[in-house]
Amino acid sequence: MVDRLESRINEGLEQIEIFDRYSEDEQLKLFQTWFPEEVFHGVQHIRAVLVNSSFGSFSVWERLESMDVLPLNTYILGALLKKCPALLDLKPAVWAFVKEIQDSSKAILKEKHFKVGSHAITQDNYELSGEIPQWTKEIAAHL
Repeated sequence: MVDRLESRINEGLEQIEIFDRYSEDEQLKLFQTWFPEEVFHGVQHIRAVLVNSSFGSFSVWERLESMDVLPLNTYILGALLKKCPALLDLKPAVWAFVKEIQDSSKAILKEKHFKVGSHAITQDNYELSGEIPQWTKEIAAHL
């Protein structure tokens, strides 16, 4: 399941790379075809990937960060749109959110032991510890 999620995110990142290869004039022409005349002149855009919930493994996060593409899911987007007066304000807000998550949690590797029939299974399992940031409580309140 994670493989499918990551392949779809990587497809989105490839589409962003293709768009980035266009000249600024070519990008503006595309916007002009996508948006009505009354909206086109004020069009602003950000580079982002929007998913339902998670982003998969570390490799996807590395690629998002190296390409400077915003990781958005519907919950984070919903919470941040209320706090950002303009679309372009999302970029610093999203990366601040990501940093807050990284700074407030710690992944601890623990072995998980369980039995299936007569077989004993040991599995590496990461658990997150740390204080729950206030923004996660705000998002959870809207679920």
